[in-house]
Amino acid sequence: MSKVILYEIKTFDVNDGYNFTFDYKGADNVDGNILRIYKSYDTKTPIIIQKQNSTKLNSLLKSTANIYGLTNGEKYSATISMTDGETELKETCSVPVVFYCFQTPSLSFKNTEMFKQPVNSSSFIAELKYDYDKKGSYVDKLNEYKVLVYPYADDINQLELYETKRAYVNDTENIKAYITDLEGGKSYYLKAVGTTVHGVSVESILLKVDIADNTQYLKSAFNAKVQNETASIYLTSGNSYFGGEF
Repeated sequence: MSKVILYEIKTFDVNDGYNFTFDYKGADNVDGNILRIYKSYDTKTPIIIQKQNSTKLNSLLKSTANIYGLTNGEKYSATISMTDGETELKETCSVPVVFYCFQTPSLSFKNTEMFKQPVNSSSFIAELKYDYDKKGSYVDKLNEYKVLVYPYADDINQLELYETKRAYVNDTENIKAYITDLEGGKSYYLKAVGTTVHGVSVESILLKVDIADNTQYLKSAFNAKVQNETASIYLTSGNSYFGGEF
């Protein structure tokens, strides 16, 4: 008798619920499945037993998770077995799959005050802030991150100009990205993206950055006069003059 293949369970927030997906290609007539969820330290007593009439998935709702004590910050495992009417086909039970639950973390730019006016340099440091659930037996810290740079336009659905070097996090309270080689007088969008230690993808909202145009223009017109007798050249502008021998 074939067993159910329960697919990878990605880390999820219990407040979002989750669809447990699987595959079964046995010879049995099946019309449903039973999901069992266990705490990591007790793999014999399930905290959730949920039967659903589907041969492809079992949907866990937030309300069900809350009723039976599934909480963020913990480690669990799950199995799926098939049913034929009211009969559970226990021999089809899948191998347990381990997963984590965490409150959805957030990634944002920290030093946004500096971007409310044009930045006077084409290169600068952007500080990032990572908020995550620090409670429970496990924590989901930020593992790696980078910043994507886009040209500013009314239509932001365009390819990025470049991305910063991927960085790994040692100190979650001190996350920085080095933005370089932007062009003066132009505007850009920045977006931070990252992955947690348990594989959750996070990203910030777009941040608009204006780069100041620091090009120096020569506004005064100069007149040149050569004095052959002294081998000198004089530049005059208004009432000012500059001169020297050559």
